[in-house]
This record gives sequence, structure tokens and C-alpha cells, in this order.
Amino acid sequence: MKTYLNKPIVRYTALLLTGLVLGALLFGGRGHDHDDPSAGAGASAPADPHAGHNHGPADEQTVWTCSMHPQIRSDEPGSCPLCGMDLTPAAAGGAEDAFTLSMTAEAVALAQIITAPVTMQVPVREIRLPGRVVIPEEQRSVVTAATPGRITRQYVAAVGQSVRRGEPLLQVWSPEIVTAQQELLDVLAQPELGSQRMLEAARSRLRYFGLTPGQIAELEASGAVQREIAILAPSSGILTVRGVAENDFVDRGAVLYEIASLSRVWMDFEAREQDLSWLKAGDVVAYRSPAHPGRSFAGRVQWVDPVVQPDSRTVRIRLETDNADAIWKPDMLVSGVVLAESPDRQPVMTVPASAVLWTGTRSLVYVDVAEAEAPAFESREVELGPRFGDRFVVLDGLGQDERVVSNGVFTVDAEFQLRDKVSMMNRRTTSARATTAASSVGMVSTVMSGSGAITSAGQSVGGAGAAAQAADQPPNHAAGTPAFRRDFTALLTTYLQAKDALVASDADAAYEAATALAEGIRALEEGDLSGDAATAWLTYRESLRRGMLNWLASADIEQQRTRLFEISEVLYQAALALGVDGVIYQQYCPMAFNDTGATWLSAGQQIRNPYLPETMLGCGEVLDVVGR
Repeated sequence: MKTYLNKPIVRYTALLLTGLVLGALLFGGRGHDHDDPSAGAGASAPADPHAGHNHGPADEQTVWTCSMHPQIRSDEPGSCPLCGMDLTPAAAGGAEDAFTLSMTAEAVALAQIITAPVTMQVPVREIRLPGRVVIPEEQRSVVTAATPGRITRQYVAAVGQSVRRGEPLLQVWSPEIVTAQQELLDVLAQPELGSQRMLEAARSRLRYFGLTPGQIAELEASGAVQREIAILAPSSGILTVRGVAENDFVDRGAVLYEIASLSRVWMDFEAREQDLSWLKAGDVVAYRSPAHPGRSFAGRVQWVDPVVQPDSRTVRIRLETDNADAIWKPDMLVSGVVLAESPDRQPVMTVPASAVLWTGTRSLVYVDVAEAEAPAFESREVELGPRFGDRFVVLDGLGQDERVVSNGVFTVDAEFQLRDKVSMMNRRTTSARATTAASSVGMVSTVMSGSGAITSAGQSVGGAGAAAQAADQPPNHAAGTPAFRRDFTALLTTYLQAKDALVASDADAAYEAATALAEGIRALEEGDLSGDAATAWLTYRESLRRGMLNWLASADIEQQRTRLFEISEVLYQAALALGVDGVIYQQYCPMAFNDTGATWLSAGQQIRNPYLPETMLGCGEVLDVVGR
């Protein structure tokens, strides 16, 4: 019997057929040929349900979320079960620390997150200064009565009338002037009875009474006493004050006229107290006036008033300008602008104002992690200096070569809050919050897949986790004493009454409770607090008192809800710093006030929204738990 396998052609053919069979068995059902036009409608479906998908190591599971309700998480696109908005890709899972969060490139693009560099520059502020035209004090002349007498004639009687130096203003009859003239003539008539010293004394007395050297010389030449003496203008200018009329009797020291020269004028501007460190003598002020539309003027600051005006809390900034063409009139209004550099004129680190999240007690930015493989951001508390234009000076917390999120910062902050990382509203993290977030993902994924349903529309997904957080919360070590915490907790009880009234949409009850709250804030002194704790409470109390003044200015329920948010923020910070007896919950709704978001305080973890009680009573989540 012949062995065909020993022939080369047969051996190669057998190997080829074996390879084809094995290839069909291993790869025949692993994919779709979508470009094969011969694939008919009756072709059987592949056995592998994942056929055609790329499962390489770079492929990550995308998590979808709602920009208005970041607690909503799903592994598939769709609509938010709370508000119906389309879900968008959220941040990548990441296992970074509490200060860092990674995001997918797609999420960064959809959220329109933009970063800007930290820049070194000398801060320049545009300071606006209201002002008016003022007559210089040294250019004012006051004409007073040197002796009692009667005005017999007025030559200048209209305010605003121009006068020239040496021009007669009025005539006056005065017994003392008549007597002084006669004494001078007597000394001149009998030189043997007097001396040169007596002659000079008589002339000095007439000069004291307002007579000019020319008038005295005329008297000596004529040798006759003048019963009425003309009072001459001491300077040229305009009449700004007329204090007498013809036939008036006047006493010694009475103001007869005021004359002002307008050859030069002052521009007096009002600078706010907080702008003083930016202003100095020599700064250039560009100014305009409604009296001269289309014209611009400029001058250098010549004087800064060393005294603050107590009523307006402003300081006068003055420059002087020539007025030979008489275009400036006293009390004309002007508006000036100074481009002022920072006091030390040194370059400093600055960031866009849009990059800063500010809560009143802390400032936070999100820094781009440059060395990360995927887009990543780090939350960073910074110490701010003054604001100038659309930028802030950063005193500490950033490096010169870093970049910060300048657009989409609230989206990044929402992701940090959702992941229980350090964010604007969250200074510390707990495992309970992480558990809450994880349970939220599971619940919403079930809803989105159709295998479950939300029992109450808008119900908070953070309730169970918040309860666990309250149980695990460490004892409160705030600076308040037991007595102060007792009184402060009573104050919070009054606040909760006002909040509950707004939940019930009862404007009258809310206003009544707000009135009691304002009184409680006023009455709560620092007591036995000391040091930083006493200073902190005084600061919080003044903020609360101002807020309550705004609240009580209107009984409109929507205005009251706005004021509730302002008061809630300050009370939360005070509770963190000084402590409470028991537990207080800080809760948050991202859809309050036209989707800008707002917080409030509650005695329990159940969400009862005071801002949208008629439409979204259960919309919100627990952000923090304060107390023990």
C-alpha cells in the first residue's frame, strides 16, 4: 500500500486544509462584516454579543450624569429622571486622593472647561472718581465791616457780577470812620502838637477801617472829612455772596461781600476708603464733564486729604487746573478715572476672577495637573489679594507655571462634590459620603436600565448615606463654649422656623420668624468666648445683622427666600467654627434661583426644599453634617 503523505504535494495540501478548519473554528463567529454586500438578510447573528467592540486596555467605561443633578449617575446615555435633561459624560472614575480628580477628554470638551495660565504682572486698577469744580480757598476774598455803620449806596448788588480790583463796591457811613478822619486832619493842621509817630498812628487807624492808601492821601490833600466812604474791591473776580443791601445797618465784622477769582480752579474728587492704598500724589486723573461733552481733560493729583469724611467714608483727591478761558464754573460736576498701579509696583501672581470660588471664609481654585496622562484637576485653597478688573492677586497657594480652570469651574466643582472630594462646599471627606455616591450610581443605573423606578420624583439620593455620616461624625471640637453653643443652637431653632415657613409658602409666618431671628442675633453677645472665637462670632454676627436688615426690608416671599440663602451661608460657617448642640444638616439644591443653586440648613436629613416647595419639594442633597 502506498503512503501518499510521504509526497510533498500531499503533505502541503493537508497542512493547508488543517489550517483553514482551525481558523474557521477559532475566528468564524467573532465579528460582523458590515462592509460585505453579500451578507443577506437571513444571515445568522453572531454568538458573541460583544462582537465589533474595542476592548483594548485604553477603553474605559463612560459614566453619564446630569449637569443640574450631579448625583444622577448612569453607565448609558439617556435623560435625567429628575429634570429630563440629556445626560452628559462625567468624570473618569479615578482613584486619586481627596484633592485630585481625573476627567475624560470628552467630558472636558462637552463641559467647555478652559484653563488659563497664572500670570505675573503689576496689578493696575481702573478707579472711578466722582467730583466737582471748587474755587481755591486762596482765591476767595471776604469783605467785612470794620466798624458799625449804615450802607448808603451799593455799586455791586448782583451775585455773579464781575468786579475788578480797586472798583467801589458800596458806600458806608460810620461815626468811627468820620472821627478817625478828623483826628488825622487835626494832627496835620497842628504839627507842633503831634509827632510823626502820632501821624502814622492816625493813618494806620484809617487803614484798619478799610480805607486804602490812595483814599487816605486824597483825604490829606483835600483837608475835608468825607461823611461817606467807598469800600473798594480787594481783588478781581466774581461776586459769589452779597450779604447786605442799601440802607442796612451793619455791625463790626458783618460779611458784606465775597469775591472769588476763577483764573484757576480745583477739581475735587471723592475716593473710597478702600482705594486709598492705590492712590498717591502725582497720579494722572483723566476727567470729563457733562458741561463739555466730547472733550477730555487730564491733570496730576496734587493733594490727598489726610482726613476721611465720616459720613461718606471717602477722601478728597485734588488737582488744580488753569481756567483762563473761563470754561469751568464752581460746582460743575466732573467724573475722573485713574489707572492706578499696586502700591508696591511689583509683579505678582494673578488669575482670572472667574477661576476663583469664594465662600466668604476661603477661596478655592482648580489647578490643571500638567503631568497627568488624562485631564486631571486639583482643588487648591489660595490666599487672595486685591481684585483689579477681571483678575485677582494670589498671595499664596499657586506657582508661576501652573494653569487654573477659568471656564466651567462650577462643573468641575460639582464633580468634586459628587465624589466627596475637597471642594468649595466640602472641606473634609468621609467614607460615608463615598458610600452614598456609590449607592447613588447603582440606584440610578437600575432606573435607567428600566428594571426599577423612583418612588418619589425628586427624592434625595443622599439620605441613607447622610444618616451614616451623622452616626460616624466625630465629636464637635469647635471653639464655642458650652454656654455659647446652647444659645447659638436656640438661634438656629428660630432660623429653622423661618425656613419651615418658607417650605409651607407662608410669607407672614416666615416674616414673623425672621423678626424673631433678627432680635436673637442682636441679643446674642460673645459672652464667655475669647480670642479668635470671640472675634469670629462678632464678624459673623455683623454679617447676619446686615443680612436680616435686608430680609426685613420686604415681606415678599421670593425676596425672603433670597435672604434665607444669604443667612444660611453665614450660619453654616458660624456653626462650623463655633459648634452646635446636636446635629444640623447643610442641604443643597442645584436648581434653585434659575439653576444657580442654593443651600439651606435643616434639623433632619429629609429634603424639604424651601426655594422650590411647590414644584420640587424633594430636590436636593445633604452636603455636610455639623455637630455631634
